[in-house]
Amino acid sequence: MGKLKARITPNAREFRAEFDEETRECRVWVPEKPEKNKANKQLVKNLEKLFGCSVTITRGANSRNKILETSKTEQEVIAILKSQSDSFEERPRKRENSTLIRTNTRPTRTMLRSCGPQV
Repeated sequence: MGKLKARITPNAREFRAEFDEETRECRVWVPEKPEKNKANKQLVKNLEKLFGCSVTITRGANSRNKILETSKTEQEVIAILKSQSDSFEERPRKRENSTLIRTNTRPTRTMLRSCGPQV
């Protein structure tokens, strides 16, 4: 029986799991919302499918930080997570310096001041 610390991010685009070497914890992104235990159910279901063994939440059922217990050892689970995250291709992130363009709004005072005097 292996125990694993996990940090869960609900309401993600897709299910994804990876192991963070610095914090020694599993980072998991779950598409379900954290309402009525939906995110926890999907977390357990997808991790059981990924690890090929039973997974239970032993602590943190109402928290993002959880302690999971698996029927495999901790080293086996970490090896699976590392091999899975190595094969994961990181998708390009959003533009960091993107500007917000507001449409269908009246000009504000600062917008009018920055334009200079009206002719």
